[in-house]
Amino acid sequence: LDCILSKGADDGNVPRTFLLSGPPGVGKTFSVSWAANVHKDTVLCSIRGSELLQGSGSAARSLELEFLKVVEAISMRSKRNNNNESAVAGLVFLDECDALVSVESIAAMLADLLDRVSTNEDYRWKRIVVVGATNRIDSIPSFLRRAGRFDRELPMSPPSAETR
Repeated sequence: LDCILSKGADDGNVPRTFLLSGPPGVGKTFSVSWAANVHKDTVLCSIRGSELLQGSGSAARSLELEFLKVVEAISMRSKRNNNNESAVAGLVFLDECDALVSVESIAAMLADLLDRVSTNEDYRWKRIVVVGATNRIDSIPSFLRRAGRFDRELPMSPPSAETR
């Protein structure tokens, strides 16, 4: 988020898609919440895989609608900030990402949405950071774990006794 807010969304060297992995309790969810709270004008959308799957209707369409809500919120906040696009970023957090992508149609929709984040010329899409979290990295399909989709994989492990 710092890079997007300081360097700008047009900087092609700014990573915008991350996949956090590690056992339960290492701070994946906390880290994302903290990052969003540090920047007051960050639009945070937190999606829990298991909850999205339990909803009525098409889960793939629901996922797309959540991304579109972030796009619209970025637009509205930019207008509120006197059209200062650089002051606003969106953060989409996909908790339990492995549950989401266990359904083929949702995995395909997520691939499409990650492609939009990576390639869309609309400033609102360029201002979105997507973070997935999983404790089962091996269950994330390889077509999502490549450049342009989840660009960076960040393993998280419990702190050592010395670190605590």
